[in-house]
Amino acid sequence: AVVSTQSGHYDREQHYFIKSNLRLAMNMFLLLGLLVTGILVTDCEELLVGGESEDSLDDPMALNALNNFLIQLVDHALKNECFDKDTERIVIGEIEDIEMQVVAGEKFTVTLMAGVTNKCEGVKNHEIMSNAEGDNEYNKYFVNAEDCGIEADELEEHTFSIVYQPWTAEGYNYAKIKDSNNSIHPMKKLWDGDSDCTQHRI
Repeated sequence: AVVSTQSGHYDREQHYFIKSNLRLAMNMFLLLGLLVTGILVTDCEELLVGGESEDSLDDPMALNALNNFLIQLVDHALKNECFDKDTERIVIGEIEDIEMQVVAGEKFTVTLMAGVTNKCEGVKNHEIMSNAEGDNEYNKYFVNAEDCGIEADELEEHTFSIVYQPWTAEGYNYAKIKDSNNSIHPMKKLWDGDSDCTQHRI
């Protein structure tokens, strides 16, 4: 049984290693084609060339993309004075959907349940942040809804998207956030710095 478990572990690691290298090769081929034909543009919306495929947080690249987006979200919120880093936390609930699309890079789109609260200070960091590659200083800002005792119906659906472009200095670009229709606790206000961005809390 031990051998079988280890074999499964290595098979999974090998799967994502091969997948990552194939992705990199596809990205380089796409970029070369765009450069050769002279149609490379800066607007991500004009570069959507591949069909979307389902992904999951078992994929380290999807996990790191979500981690990077969440770090950017906190950066925007702090810059806009929309988030109290000492008392507030971003609560993450169910991850509903993850999709990957080959563009000029890889576009990851994640739909999840989330919100902002001041009720979870001192709760342990969410494993999404702890398990991903990123700046560990941001880990403390994200917590699991269950660990906070926050019910699923208190959270709202939000969709994050970000494009991984390993040849750029930033690495991750074109980050966007979309709230659910008629959102009571819109997180996009944190990103945009709206005047009432500090009022929408769980």
